[in-house]
Amino acid sequence: KKSREEELALGRYAFPGLKGRTLEASAIEVTRGPEKLVMVKREVGTDDEHWQITQPIDYRADRSRIEAFLGAFERAEKTVVNASGAREMPLSPADPVGEYKLDGESAVQVRVQAGKESLLDALVGTLTLSKDKVYVANASREAVYVVDNAVNDEARRLVDEFRDKRLLSFRSKSAVTGLTILENEKPVATLSREKEKPWHITAPLVDRADQEKVRGMVDRLDSLWADAFVADFGPDENEAASRMAGYRLVPA
Repeated sequence: KKSREEELALGRYAFPGLKGRTLEASAIEVTRGPEKLVMVKREVGTDDEHWQITQPIDYRADRSRIEAFLGAFERAEKTVVNASGAREMPLSPADPVGEYKLDGESAVQVRVQAGKESLLDALVGTLTLSKDKVYVANASREAVYVVDNAVNDEARRLVDEFRDKRLLSFRSKSAVTGLTILENEKPVATLSREKEKPWHITAPLVDRADQEKVRGMVDRLDSLWADAFVADFGPDENEAASRMAGYRLVPA
């Protein structure tokens, strides 16, 4: 049970259920009209614990982007308003919410779960006249709040902004012990090493490799990030191969 001081402190926030509990979040759902974005935490408690986008696509999510999203809602301090603009008054059921864009498909609905427990069920509406604040409410619409515009920015991000933009992810670059370079699906060179020992070329000839060049290649592979997502492929392997060929990625 929280003390009186803790309850008063939490009273500053629009979404107190999320305060101090963002790490417990296991699922996020953002609904914008007919569009829905769903992200869930996978492999919990393992070395591969991560967030995964499951709708509208299936793709690994960017953990730092998720943390920023949850943090914006967690930190949102509120000012209470009603339909006439008065302060510190709850919204009555008769008050219109249309002017705040908190009704029907106008609002963005954000839900955060920790298992079966709801940490957040919020509605994000329109910006205030000053454009630096946004109207929000809990799903019950018992009151309308004004909070920092960071909440609006996060709620309206597109799915691609939540995607993990790393092309490759090495747990440790020092653990890489083999590289194969192919052109038009034919091997050009194969390099290998025993852990922590020098790199060697093993095909098409056997020789000591240029250590600085190989380390530079591993560094560049580890830092490959997507600038943008061009296309997603469905389960049809023939269609995927055809489209990849159109980008000259098969053969590469």
